[in-house]
Amino acid sequence: PVLVGSAWDEILRIIPTRNALWVLKGEGVWRVTGTAGQFEVQAFDPTCRIISRRSAVPLDNQVYAWSDQGVVRISETGVELLSTPIEQDLRERIAGAVDAFAAGSDQRHKYFLWPAVGPDYAYVFDSTTNAWTKRKHVAVSGANVKADDGTLLMGGASGTIYSERVLA
Repeated sequence: PVLVGSAWDEILRIIPTRNALWVLKGEGVWRVTGTAGQFEVQAFDPTCRIISRRSAVPLDNQVYAWSDQGVVRISETGVELLSTPIEQDLRERIAGAVDAFAAGSDQRHKYFLWPAVGPDYAYVFDSTTNAWTKRKHVAVSGANVKADDGTLLMGGASGTIYSERVLA
């Protein structure tokens, strides 16, 4: 077994990237590296705490998540705040919300964030342009299918699953 932080603090999410496992806990972000049972655990950023475990997803070999700092990108170089341009809207629309879910699309280089309450749209971050947009679509869950066509699945409140592909 590998101990990551305090045994009393729950692991909220574990996300693999090319060179590390990112462990998100209430006490911050941890980085686990190694091979063949020889692992090194590093307290990466104890000041960043995710708000919703379902908001943390891999995208472009990094981790995107909604945290107590805002929406962040976690990479080998550190934790970067991304949501400054939409911070006012986030506060007004999802004040008091403690749950959200997300999907990342490597094909589109986009992070989709749906607050569990509030707006009937997703906040969409494009990692190639570093710009935010809104997408009108009510969903209750989302997932990126690891397929060559970059299929994105979104679940509607009625039990419907919507599928969308990247067109070449």
